[in-house]
Amino acid sequence: LGPAKLYLVAGADQVTSLFKAPKDLSPRFGVLLSMENLFGTPSDVIPFYKMDKSGASAIPMEGSNVEPEYRLNYFQVKAAQKHLSGTCLTQMTEHSMKVLRRRIHESDIGDQWTEMPDLFTFLQHEVFSAAVESLTETYLLNQFPGFVDDFWEFDRSVPTMIKGLPHWLAPRPYKVRQRLLDAVKSWHKYARQHSDSSKTAPEDPEWDPLWESKLMRAREEYSKGVDFMNEDALAAEDLGLIFAMNTNAVPAVAWLIIELYLDKTLLSRAQAEVQAAHRPTPGLEQAELDIVKLCNSPLLQSVYAETLRLRVAILLMRTPKREDFHMGQWMFPKCRPILFSSRTAALNPEIWNVGTAQDPRPLEYFCADRFLVSCSDPMSGPSKKDPSQSGKASPEIAAPDEQADNSDARQAGRYVFRHGENSCRMASVRRESENVPEQAFCKARGHWLICYTFFTL
Repeated sequence: LGPAKLYLVAGADQVTSLFKAPKDLSPRFGVLLSMENLFGTPSDVIPFYKMDKSGASAIPMEGSNVEPEYRLNYFQVKAAQKHLSGTCLTQMTEHSMKVLRRRIHESDIGDQWTEMPDLFTFLQHEVFSAAVESLTETYLLNQFPGFVDDFWEFDRSVPTMIKGLPHWLAPRPYKVRQRLLDAVKSWHKYARQHSDSSKTAPEDPEWDPLWESKLMRAREEYSKGVDFMNEDALAAEDLGLIFAMNTNAVPAVAWLIIELYLDKTLLSRAQAEVQAAHRPTPGLEQAELDIVKLCNSPLLQSVYAETLRLRVAILLMRTPKREDFHMGQWMFPKCRPILFSSRTAALNPEIWNVGTAQDPRPLEYFCADRFLVSCSDPMSGPSKKDPSQSGKASPEIAAPDEQADNSDARQAGRYVFRHGENSCRMASVRRESENVPEQAFCKARGHWLICYTFFTL
């Protein structure tokens, strides 16, 4: 990858082994590569990020000697856990739904059917705009009307920019990125002049007219105590945040809608779940969605997880933390990058339940119920099953309902959606404890993806 040497792992068994060893692998190389090559973090700031080897846990990793105020990774994870989980996440999602509702009502779509040439382009513009407004208020979109188009052009330039090509070989992508960074810096400057970012206490308002969410205010406040975090570095960080929250979520929304409308029965089931999540709101003509109820629907969670499994593929990059990291007969040197695709695990029949002869569930096709576990059917659920157990009661499933969750769903899902402390976790069928949000960014993406999709039904 440019001047960097790396290993590409493609075998299903080998990729599965990598997913099983998150404690032995680190994502730091890929994160630093993205910050420098993609998001434009200044070269004189990158060494400070490289110096932070303390990890994301409250207790620094053994051998780390970075000062507490320079523990950048720990702060980012802590801020995300606090402001992208529980009540904060629910309020942010509700706010983004109001933004999306307002934007659609203000669009050219009226009471009559309207034909559009490209559904995906429409979703790119409206869903991304709602997400950005939920993070940064209206300043970016109002002051920089080309921000949306620039972002998606930047997104298409990722394969070029990640290689670290010099500007003269790819001038257009770098110019587009600079426009994005200049817009973010302009927003930062205006917000600092007209608002107070220190109001992040529980009793403070959740929303600020300029900084918008408490997450953005917390990030701004932390940067004040870090002397090397200049305006360019802060802009690169926030561009990375906007990228992380949208680049996979928006295509997933599009695929979810397509899959729903390809199956009329599934569409009716999903619409029934959405209808059940509506709550009458005094003073409003249209009932609002109960976000928690909607996102905890077993069917909608399963549809969401299946969409990610089949339709969203990502390349994961990890480096061994120790010298003697083995995978089968192979040994990898410490800190040498290993690249592998989530697609390999997503289509591995040794992991997933492919159904029976009477009810096949091929992995190349979308199966809305793949992640649902029925207490009356031991052959249900996403994980590979032992055919000899067919017709026998499953000791793992004790819930009386027909759509019960167990460790089976989470075990299978982790091969695609979860790989240690720095990657996505699957959307499990059961609501998990909000006290330990392992991956707040991905959970927030999941909430937004589900709500954005089913808001359109």
